[in-house]
Amino acid sequence: MKRKVKVLRIITRLNIGGPSLHVSILTRGLDPDQFESILVSGSVSNLEGDMGYVAEKLGIKPIFVPYLKREIHLSRDLKSLFLLIKILNQEDPDIVHTHTAKAGTLGRIAVFLHNLSRREKVLVVHTFHGHVLQGYFSWAKSKLFMWTERILAALCDVIIVISRSQMRELAQAYRIAPKHKFRIVKLGFDLKIFSGMDDLRGKFKTSLELPKNTFLIGIVGRLVSIKNHHMFLRAAAIFIETHPDVHAKFVVVGDGELREDLKIEAMKLGISDHVIFCGWKRDLPRVYADLDVLALTSINEGTPVSIIEAMASSVPVIATDAGGVRDLLGPESPQPSRHRFDVCRNGLLCHQNDAEGLADGIAFLLSEGHIRRKISVRARDFVWKNYTKDRLIKDIESLYTELLSDRLSIPCTEIQHPLPCTRPYSGLKVLQVYKDYYPPVIGGVEGHINLIANGLKHMGVEVEVLVSNTRARLEIDEVEGTPVTKVPQLGRFASAPLNPSFFKWIRKLGTGADIIHFHFPNPTGEISSLFSKLSSKSVVTYHSDIVRQARMAKLYAPMMREFLSRMDAIIATSPNYVKSSEILGEFRGKCRVIPFGVDLKRFEKTPEMDEEIAAIRRLYGPEIILFIGRFRYYKGLYVLLEAMKQTRGNLLLIGSGPMERELRAQVDVDNELRKRIFFLGELSDQALVAHLHACDLFVLPSILRSEAFGIVLLEAMACRKPLISTELGTGTSFVNQHKKTGLVIPPNSPSALSRAINQLLLDPQLKEKYGTAARARVEEYFSLNRMIEDLMEIYRAVLD
Repeated sequence: MKRKVKVLRIITRLNIGGPSLHVSILTRGLDPDQFESILVSGSVSNLEGDMGYVAEKLGIKPIFVPYLKREIHLSRDLKSLFLLIKILNQEDPDIVHTHTAKAGTLGRIAVFLHNLSRREKVLVVHTFHGHVLQGYFSWAKSKLFMWTERILAALCDVIIVISRSQMRELAQAYRIAPKHKFRIVKLGFDLKIFSGMDDLRGKFKTSLELPKNTFLIGIVGRLVSIKNHHMFLRAAAIFIETHPDVHAKFVVVGDGELREDLKIEAMKLGISDHVIFCGWKRDLPRVYADLDVLALTSINEGTPVSIIEAMASSVPVIATDAGGVRDLLGPESPQPSRHRFDVCRNGLLCHQNDAEGLADGIAFLLSEGHIRRKISVRARDFVWKNYTKDRLIKDIESLYTELLSDRLSIPCTEIQHPLPCTRPYSGLKVLQVYKDYYPPVIGGVEGHINLIANGLKHMGVEVEVLVSNTRARLEIDEVEGTPVTKVPQLGRFASAPLNPSFFKWIRKLGTGADIIHFHFPNPTGEISSLFSKLSSKSVVTYHSDIVRQARMAKLYAPMMREFLSRMDAIIATSPNYVKSSEILGEFRGKCRVIPFGVDLKRFEKTPEMDEEIAAIRRLYGPEIILFIGRFRYYKGLYVLLEAMKQTRGNLLLIGSGPMERELRAQVDVDNELRKRIFFLGELSDQALVAHLHACDLFVLPSILRSEAFGIVLLEAMACRKPLISTELGTGTSFVNQHKKTGLVIPPNSPSALSRAINQLLLDPQLKEKYGTAARARVEEYFSLNRMIEDLMEIYRAVLD
C-alpha cells in the first residue's frame, strides 16, 4: 500500500471570511488516495461570525487549540506554540501549510523548532490571504511586523500569494522575500451554489419587507476598521441626497466590533431609514440574488471573497483600489473617464475614502442598464473560469507534488502528476519570443506558448516570455508564475509590432538563457535576433507561411531566410506543412515535427456540466453545428453562412473579430438564416467546453493556408465530436483524417460544405464512429504530455 502524504494545515480561527472557506475546501478536497489532510484551528471571538459549520458540513473535525486567538497575548501565544509543537510530534506531517497572520507566525516557529531535532525536514508553506502591513497598525508596529514577516519568510519553502498585485506588494514594496520564493495561487470556491439565482429572486427583499422595485446596494464583510464601512455610509448619504426620487436601500451584511459605531453614524447622517444592518447571513446566494450593486470600500485586501461571490451571481461591483481588487476587476476602459471612478472590464473602481466617487459609481450602475448587464456577464464568465474550487485543488496538489518530488524520499511513481514528475532539466532556462501572449490575447499561437511555458515548468525548466506590449510602455508582469516582459510598442504595421527597443530586450534576456525559442512569423523578433548577435542556442516553431502580406513577404524574404538559417532547429506542427511549404522545403534538413497538444483534462465532461449541456440542447437543438474561432478573412465563415441555406440544424458561432459586422449583415438580410444562426460572442472556458459537448459536429471552413493547424479541431476531438474541415495542404488534414475522424472537403465550396454537414446530421452512427475515432486520435498523438516531452528532446539534442 503506497504511503500518503500528510499535510497539517493551520489557521488562526474559522471566522466568517474567505480564509475559512479556503482551508475547508483544501482540507476536504485534496485527493484522498495521495494526501491525508489535518486541520488545526483556534478560537473565534464573540464579535466575529463563526464559520465552523462549513468544515462540519464537509465532515472535517479540526484539532482545536483553545489559546490560539487573533489578538496578541504573550502567555496565550506561548501556550499555543507549545501545543502546536506537541501536535507536530504526534502527527509527524510531511508538509505544514499555515494560513493567516497569527497561525503563520506561531506555526512557522513551531515547525522550525520541530525540525531542529529531525533528520528529515518538514516542509513549510504559508499563504498570505491578505497582510497586516498597511492600514491596520501605526507606522512603528507596521515596521515591526514587516521585519517579523521577513524573518518568518526565511523559514518557508514556498510563500503563496493570491494575486499578482499582492505578490508585487510583498516582493517589491515590502521585500518580504525574493520573488522566486513566491507562487501565485488564486482562491477557489464552490461556485455552483451561485448558479441558480433565478429561483431565489425576491426572497431576500420579502424577508426585509421591501417592495420588489427597491434598489438594493449591499456591502458584505466584517465590521472592522480595515473594511472602511464609514465610507459606504457616507456614500449612501450622498446618493440619497442627490437622488431623492430613487427608491433604494443600503444593506450591511456582516457583524463585528464596529456595529454600534456604524449604527450611530448612520443615525447622525440621517439615513437610518435607508440602511439595514442584517448581521451575518448563511444563505448568501439568496442575498446576492436581490442585490443590484455590491460595494467594497476596504483600505487593504487580499482577494475579496464578496466580490468573487457577487460576480458569480451576476451582481455588478464597485470597489476601492485595494490589494487584489484590481486583479479581479480587470483593465480599465481605454477611453478616459469623465467620472470620479474608472469603468473596468469586470466592474467599477474608485479611489479610497472617496465617498462621492462611490456614490457616483452606484448611480451610474443603476442608471446605465446595458453597461451594468455587459459588465455582469463578463465578470461572471471571468470568475467561473478562474476561481473554481477544482482549479484551486489542482494548483495546490501540483505545488505539493513539486515540493515533494524535490525534497522528500517518496518515489515519483507513488505520486500522480499532470506531467512527468522527474525534473531532469532543473537549471535549464528558456526564453520564449513572440508578438503576444495568452492571457490577455486570445489566439492559437498565444495559447500554445502558454501551454509550453506551464508544461516546461513542470519539467523543472525556468521559462521567461518576451513579447510586445499593446501600448507604448514597458510592463514586466507574471502570468501563472511565468515572468512576461512586454516591450513598448509604437504601433503595428502589416500585423508586425513596431518596437525599436526589442533587440535590446532579446539581448538582455537572451544572454542568460540556454535556449531562445522563437515563434514564426514575427518579423519584429526575427529582425531583432539578427541584430542582437547572441550565442545562445535557438529554435523556432514555424506556425505558418506569410500569406496575407505576400507582397511584403518578398521584400522580407532575405532576412527571413537568414533568420531561419541561423536556427539550430525548426519545429513544424505537421508533416503536411513541411511538404507543402516552399520556405520549409529549403530547410527540410533542420525541420522536426511536433504537433500541437491539448490538456485533455480541460475537456472532460463533468457531472456539474450536464445541466448546462442539456440547456444548450433545449435552446438550440436538436441538431447543432458549432464553429469556434476568430472571425478573420481566412476562416471562410461567409462560405459557411452560404452553406447553411442548404443544410439542416442550427449554427452556433463562438468568437469575435474584424469580420463580425459583415457576417451579421449577411445573416440579417435572410429571414430564414436569422432563425438558425446565432452569434454567441466570447465565452468563458467552462461555457465553451459545455458547447463543444452539446454540439453534434464541429466545422472549420477555412479557405487559406493561414489556417496552418487548427488547434480548435483538437479541442473538438477531445470532446468526441466529428469534424468537417477543408483541404489546404496544411496541418488541418493531418489532424482531421478524411472518413476516419470526420470529412475533409474542398475549400471555398458552399455546396460541398452543406453536403458534408447534412451527411453527418442524417447518420447518427457515422457521427458516433467519427467522434470516437477523433477522441482516440487526440489521445494518441496530440496530448500535452507528448508535446512537452518531444520538445524537451529537441532542446536536449540542440544543447548536445
